[in-house]
Amino acid sequence: MPLSFATLTVGVPAILTSAFPFADAKPALGQILPTAADAEVVAKAKTSCKLPRGTFIFGYDIEALETVSRKRKVLGRVCRDVIKGGWHFASEP
Repeated sequence: MPLSFATLTVGVPAILTSAFPFADAKPALGQILPTAADAEVVAKAKTSCKLPRGTFIFGYDIEALETVSRKRKVLGRVCRDVIKGGWHFASEP
């Protein structure tokens, strides 16, 4: 049982992150990524990714981290459609 838990919590996300890197998702994000030097993009991998149009196997939560104030601003979530291919983005309100 511990081996199964370790595989699901560490192994599967590591494999999915290497198979679908965040760099491949950047074109799907379009113009929402901050281009200024005062913010950096933080991507958190998620094994189960829910969007308004459905649930996907893998995705990233996207946040902007301001360099000076260290405040986080949630930009949205981008999920990988493994069956049909491509990335789907939904912005947070």
